[in-house]
Amino acid sequence: MRISYLFSKRDKWGSKLIAWASAKLVSDLEVVPSHMAVLLDEHTVIESTLTTGVRMIPYTHWKKINEELYSIPCIHQHRDHLEVIETAYSLWGKKYDWGGIFYFGLCLLGRIYLNKKMPTVNKWQDKNKYFCNEFAGKLTGEDFSMKTPADVCEAWLREMK
Repeated sequence: MRISYLFSKRDKWGSKLIAWASAKLVSDLEVVPSHMAVLLDEHTVIESTLTTGVRMIPYTHWKKINEELYSIPCIHQHRDHLEVIETAYSLWGKKYDWGGIFYFGLCLLGRIYLNKKMPTVNKWQDKNKYFCNEFAGKLTGEDFSMKTPADVCEAWLREMK
């Protein structure tokens, strides 16, 4: 099974806001993503969105509603493929983590405007709810809860060079 991370953006106000804030923190990306999802075997996308929470959809459908900017193979996978599938099914249908994303947003604004360091722990994170990159990390055994999709994307693209 091939696992990749998808980085995208949409033409919605939330996506534009995330991309704007993220652009202030990254320097090596031509286009700044606002969303992160996981692609399994080039067929199924697993993601957490504002309106649906955690869902699985066909990759062909996902591409119709997202502008795919980067697709990066999962090179830091900490789980075997069976664990990824089991985790995906156990998290399917979980709600979006509104408290966690709000805390993250406040910290991100503090980083941008007050040059504060981002905390390593999301104090308002609900362990049973997920925002996009928080979910992608949970699925593959990483912790992205206090990073933007652009942070993760930029670091991995640098590493792949």
